[in-house]
Parts: sequence; C-alpha cells; structure tokens
Amino acid sequence: MNKIIVLLSILCCCHFSYSAEFDPAACPDLSAKIFYINAEQAVLYVSADQYGQKGMGFDEFEVRNFFYQDKHKVNLTLEMAKGNKPYLRLAIPLKMTDKLPPVFYLSTRKSGMFQKINKNWAWNVDKPPQGVLVFKSYNDSDRLKVLHILKINMPDNYAELSSHPGKKFQVSWRGNNLTLHGLSTRGRNTFFLNHYNRILLSGEYYNADSCVTVLEYTADYWCGLRIFPITEKFYLTGLE
Repeated sequence: MNKIIVLLSILCCCHFSYSAEFDPAACPDLSAKIFYINAEQAVLYVSADQYGQKGMGFDEFEVRNFFYQDKHKVNLTLEMAKGNKPYLRLAIPLKMTDKLPPVFYLSTRKSGMFQKINKNWAWNVDKPPQGVLVFKSYNDSDRLKVLHILKINMPDNYAELSSHPGKKFQVSWRGNNLTLHGLSTRGRNTFFLNHYNRILLSGEYYNADSCVTVLEYTADYWCGLRIFPITEKFYLTGLE
C-alpha cells in the first residue's frame, strides 16, 4: 500500500512539475503556409524560431486532418514543456478536396499526463505561390557537418538532391512517406516520415516526440544484407 502511495505521489509531482500552457502571443514568429499540389493533396508547413517565456519550448504536436459537415478541418495542437528548445519545423502531408474550403485551428494543451486540449484559435494560413522545403542530413550527431541536402520545390513538386547534381526528381507525397521517382534503380527512392504512424477513421492523425520533420532514407545495406539497412536522416531546416 505504501509503495502505491509513493508511486502516485511521484506521478503527481511529475505531472504538476511539467505542466505548462502554450501561449501563442509569446511566439510572434509562429506561422503556417499551405502548398497545394493538386485537388487532393497539399503540404502544410509550420515554423517557429522563438518562444518568449524563458525555459520553455515545444514538446509535442498533433495534427488532425478530417472532414466534418460542409467543411474540411485541419487542427494543429501544440504542447509545451520546460527545458525544450523553442524550435518548430513541420512539413505535414494533407488530404484535400477541391469542393470544401479548409478551416484551420490552432489548439493548445498543457504538458504532462492526462492533459486535454484547453484552447482553440482560428488560424490564418498563408497560401504562397511558391517555396522550397530544405532538408539536410549530417555527418555528426550535433548536426554541424552537412552530408547531403534535399530541396523540394513547392508546389511544382520537383526535388533536387545534392548527391545527384543536375538532376530533378518528381515527388509523390503520401501520409507517411514521399517518393523521388527515378532516384534509384534498386527501389531505394522512398523517404519515410519517421513520426507519422497512426491513422484514425475520422481522418489522418499525426504525432511526434520531436517538433522537426525527419525523413529516413535507406542509403544502403551493410554487406548487402537487407536486414541491416544503413539509414540516412534528413532534417527539415527551413523554407526558401
């Protein structure tokens, strides 16, 4: 009985210690842009570089993309926690329709166990005619030595990869990956979005432990054995 009481006390302390509320007013550069690829596909780009409350940063995010009544709703939920860096870079594939206008909402949730969404805001999302998503892979864990650069021209939807200079690849976006057509004759042309891992009947649901979109690419196999893939990670660094 005493052990149970101690455990519950620890959980409560953790819950209240890390409970914090995201305040959009303290994040002046938080922005969102949507690039329409065609009538059924789009990519939502969300970014932020600073947060005005000391010691705070983005902890997790959640995106719900679904249809309800006569509207297409996209809801982004942000959660905050102490000690994390205030840095946000997301490229989120969305299912769209040309018949229903998208409605965007920004929601917030306190970090900690059993927290629920506590606020919602209608969100103005820019629709720029062009932009280039930039992903970088690195030679070191500190992300200082760049290995390769992947650039995707939106919404023309062509990609350039620094390891293949002078070539352009048509891109196909899916819920949890994207394909660069013509990249490899051995089938290694797919980049997996490593934090997109769950589908609900109401629509697409994404969450992540890190608020930066990462593409995982199988660059090779150790000794040619497919059970030992050599993975290269491309981190979303910005928009040009």
